[in-house]
Amino acid sequence: MRRYAGVARDLRARLVPLAIDDTSATLYLVARGELVPAGRVGELLALHGVKGVPQLGARGAVSAPEPRPHFPDTRGSADDLARILKLPWGSRGDADLDRFRVVGGTMRLRKVQAEALAQTEAGGLLGAVPVGQGKTLIALLVPRVLHATRPLLLVPAALREQCARDVERYGAHFDLPQVTIRSYEELSTPGRSGMLTILVPDLIVADECHKLRYFSSARVRRVARYLRDHPECRFVGLSGTITRGSIKDFAHLTAWALGERSPLPLGQALLGAWADALDEADFVPRVLAPICRRTAEVAPRKAVQAHLAGSPGIILTSGEEADCSLLLVERHLAPPVDVQRLSQQVVDTWQAPNGDELESPIARDRVLGQLACGFYYYWDWSPDPWSGHPDEPWLLARAAWHKAVRTTLQSDFAVEGLDSPMLLAAACARGRDVPSALATAWHGWLPHRAKDPPPTLAAWVDPFRVNDAIAWARAQEDPPLLWYAHRAVGAELALRSGFSRYGEGEGASRGLLGHGSPLPLAVSVQAHGQGKNLQVWGNQVVVAPVRSATAWQQLLGRTHRLGQARDEVSATIYVDGAFGTALAAAAEDAREIEETTGQAQRLVYASRGSGSG
Repeated sequence: MRRYAGVARDLRARLVPLAIDDTSATLYLVARGELVPAGRVGELLALHGVKGVPQLGARGAVSAPEPRPHFPDTRGSADDLARILKLPWGSRGDADLDRFRVVGGTMRLRKVQAEALAQTEAGGLLGAVPVGQGKTLIALLVPRVLHATRPLLLVPAALREQCARDVERYGAHFDLPQVTIRSYEELSTPGRSGMLTILVPDLIVADECHKLRYFSSARVRRVARYLRDHPECRFVGLSGTITRGSIKDFAHLTAWALGERSPLPLGQALLGAWADALDEADFVPRVLAPICRRTAEVAPRKAVQAHLAGSPGIILTSGEEADCSLLLVERHLAPPVDVQRLSQQVVDTWQAPNGDELESPIARDRVLGQLACGFYYYWDWSPDPWSGHPDEPWLLARAAWHKAVRTTLQSDFAVEGLDSPMLLAAACARGRDVPSALATAWHGWLPHRAKDPPPTLAAWVDPFRVNDAIAWARAQEDPPLLWYAHRAVGAELALRSGFSRYGEGEGASRGLLGHGSPLPLAVSVQAHGQGKNLQVWGNQVVVAPVRSATAWQQLLGRTHRLGQARDEVSATIYVDGAFGTALAAAAEDAREIEETTGQAQRLVYASRGSGSG
């Protein structure tokens, strides 16, 4: 930095001094309130008359990628398919397991890591890398492959502590570049809408890229807008759970990474046709026949899987098996009479125990899931500004709207595009023709819609499941994790057992990762059920009705992973009532994911046993 000291002093009157952002260890020049990354310092100085200053941090030129197409676009299906069939496809050679290893480093790349780096040379990468196979090291090394000077790594906020530990561990063995690390949560906040334009990355690496699955989210719109406006920026997406079963979950990620080299349709017409065809299990749809012929696969999902696996820039692998078996122990627990009565009341009336009208099956299942744990939520009107006085107009208007939505969704009006509460609200807001009862309810709800709802409190009907999980945990020789999804359940587990509870926040992440030996702990699925290495534990019970196959794959992968010292990892799962319904739905989705991506799903291959409740 000494060679630039004079330049900085010379510009001090015109700009302001050089500064360090200590959260990312990245050098910036601050000008007119804007943080300018080190890679643009030369450009900025040139604007102020200082010539011949090289780009700070430059490691090599990056060849300009092809223009990135708008996704999805309106190209015809025939042209889109012709483009796909012209792309290279076939088997791959062996990759270098010692790539980027430093002198004295003893760690080698795993096969899937080396292959991912090799495939990145296509100009980008979409990697469905199994849980526990070292995605973080791939994410840290792809900037070397692409010669990126301003790489940005996006991770879930809960994984920043784990990521920092991985950087320290891998840095002793590999030549890691300097990478700016930010969280998806930062990217989503209103105050960070300009984060990407401030950082100006020339490579975005999205670890756990399923966080960018939904186009309606602010984070996806911001990434899409930045990539559109900066075609020179490369994209790499990595996830152990890249899809919930539909190619629409990751087609846009493939387009961001590979542009016109994407092996998936870029046009809306062909993409929709492929997605619909993959839902047909009994015959080979005509639209996928060319892919079936190319891959010599009869089943459409297996054909698309093979097509993707042989395409440059794509990693789809079932992965190396963990060094231990996985056992799911089914536990049956009969709910108390009061819980059964309230659950049946919810099913019959579509009303929650607190009186709320439930607008959809998802809302109903949410309440049934609470009751299956022994409680339900109710509104707390005690804080300001309510001071103990319920907002009756808000309650009445909300109930009327939810009831009208439910009635509409159960009618013939609920066609595609108008088949969810959100879509119906959007239709009303745009003034579209909707059933008169729905329009009336919407106009009544509109004046109250923007109000902040009151907080909620838990009303415990019977803590039967919490008590059962605690008794089970205390009887275990191998101290377990007690996974929970509802904060009320986590608080009750800790209160009744004395076990430490780890919820949200970086402090909780540091504390959980700091355990060197297993203790019985209550752990949040949302905060710690993905990304973290928790192989200190090999025993657990899931005190939550988890409906998502991807959530199960991630959660079980915290302990069932390469490096686990035990011969067997065990997870006790409740299978009664809402728990069993959620598990069955997740297992069905897991089988579809396995057929589409080739990734072995833990819910599918785990052994099953039974336990008593």
